[in-house]
Amino acid sequence: AVWADMGPIKLCLLQSSQTCDGNGIISGNCPNGGYPLDYALLWVWGAMDYASASGDLTTVKSLYGAAQKCMNFVVGCLMTSEGVVATDYSTVIDWGYESTGGE
Repeated sequence: AVWADMGPIKLCLLQSSQTCDGNGIISGNCPNGGYPLDYALLWVWGAMDYASASGDLTTVKSLYGAAQKCMNFVVGCLMTSEGVVATDYSTVIDWGYESTGGE
């Protein structure tokens, strides 16, 4: 695809990176300002797509710190107490809430 103006995409990535919370998770422009993991991962994927489509490595390098914090959080959610990555992904909590059982 050819994009005539990458400015709005760049602005979205830059503004979203500033929503990084204390855990490192980025809202990815989730509706209502939430922090579900799938939106955060869409932000990381969007940054990679932006780099490929625009060649704007200066902006991408400025986003690297936020992307690294986000991915550290995601990987941390997948780690077991033994320090290995879980394969069933049962440790991931999405959509901003924790189940209290039976929900």
